[in-house]
Amino acid sequence: MSASVSPARDEQGLIDRLGLPRPLVWGFVGLLLFMIGDGVESGYISPYLADHGAGSETRAAVAITVYGAVVTAGSWLSGALSDVWGPRRVMWLGLAVWGSLEIVFLAVALPTENYPLMLVAYGLRGFGYPFFAYGFLVWVLAGSPAHRLGSAVGR
Repeated sequence: MSASVSPARDEQGLIDRLGLPRPLVWGFVGLLLFMIGDGVESGYISPYLADHGAGSETRAAVAITVYGAVVTAGSWLSGALSDVWGPRRVMWLGLAVWGSLEIVFLAVALPTENYPLMLVAYGLRGFGYPFFAYGFLVWVLAGSPAHRLGSAVGR
């Protein structure tokens, strides 16, 4: 029995065979980087902040709580902003907010051990991730063919 491969399948690239819509690939890469970054950071940020400017574990926990509260607000806002401005603009805003406040946090707040600036920079940086992630989710739903939307549940 010979194995035959259809010519159409040979012409498909890896992205097509994975079922990813081609215009969304870089969004998936960005989301992966955000998720990896937040996952790795959560393992060391509290003790690091306690030793480098927060002064205690309690104050480090307050900084992380502020971040979490801002992420919650950003999650709520991202859907509404995606409807008003469009998902790509919300994603770009999220990337800009996260990137600029990450620079302030790493380049200014941590080296000077300025706790109030840490709270502001680290906290407000929390808008960046949900703006990017949920803006991307809206873009995926808008950009995916209707026949692919239910494929995760076996349709």
